[in-house]
Amino acid sequence: MTKLAQLLISRTPRQLQRVATKAEVPIERLQELAQGQEPSMAELRPIADALRVPLQELITTPSEPQEHVEFLFRKTGRSGQPSNS
Repeated sequence: MTKLAQLLISRTPRQLQRVATKAEVPIERLQELAQGQEPSMAELRPIADALRVPLQELITTPSEPQEHVEFLFRKTGRSGQPSNS
């Protein structure tokens, strides 16, 4: 289940109507998103604003581990070949 679906499901019908009004997204569409349908970026931005959450929080799913990337830099000689040091 996506973070968006979790946030929408946790809302009361009245709160969901407020989100729909503020985001200018039909409540029927919010209900579809709560059931797992994929939102477009055009839908996500106003919904994130209406829910008062960062957009990035709605893009990742709770089960996705946050990737940690490290960069490795090597010294190279002028010709692009690794140096002997």
